[in-house]
Amino acid sequence: MLKFCAIFFLFSLAFITPTADRSKMAIFDLKKMSGDEYHLKATFDRINLLKVLKSKYSVDNEDSLSVPLTDYLENHTAFYFDEEPVEITWQAAKTGTQFVSIEAKVYSKVNSPYNIRILNDCLVDEISQHSNLVRIYLYEGKRIFKLDFNLKSTLVQYQNYKSE
Repeated sequence: MLKFCAIFFLFSLAFITPTADRSKMAIFDLKKMSGDEYHLKATFDRINLLKVLKSKYSVDNEDSLSVPLTDYLENHTAFYFDEEPVEITWQAAKTGTQFVSIEAKVYSKVNSPYNIRILNDCLVDEISQHSNLVRIYLYEGKRIFKLDFNLKSTLVQYQNYKSE
């Protein structure tokens, strides 16, 4: 029994502990704050992100990531609320041992959208089998979408909600 528990523990660690070889996913969380303000957070595997940024920009070290990452995100990520483009203001990137995260304030003319169009091809052309997980926290619920090389955009519909 003890041997079974040890094997199960080691096996479960393989799926819980992120590694550069397996971590081919970025996570984008979009949350409504108040009124027309939303919050967006993007989290990337550090090694994969650095590989792409170093090939496209002159990134010498991780301390100089914010400007090239912001530029990269502006060219590879877009959100539309009821077909109106939103304004995304990226903040400084934070680098950890395994991940890089960056947060943004998102402003829209549409207070409570019926439709959210997501265009996101971050790293999917440069990193084989990379995908982007987009989680939207809106109207007291969470919706999750996986975008990848074959699916770089999606339309999220909220037809049962009225504008505030």
